[in-house]
Amino acid sequence: MWYVTRYEDVRAIILDTERFTTVSEHSLLLDTFGAHLLTTEGALHDRYRLAVQPCSPPASSAIILRGRFESPPQS
Repeated sequence: MWYVTRYEDVRAIILDTERFTTVSEHSLLLDTFGAHLLTTEGALHDRYRLAVQPCSPPASSAIILRGRFESPPQS
């Protein structure tokens, strides 16, 4: 398993669907939670994404995340 954190690397991987995939025979995430948005691709992934999209538009996610990463931790 790899954790990709640099923006440029993440973008390159997202756009290269020929070499990179979420499909894996050995996936703790899949074994634990079953098929869902993070463990599927293609039509099934699109179905999951469309189901949650109205609940989490990009603008609201950005507001929530910005507040968490820009504010100092509360003591």
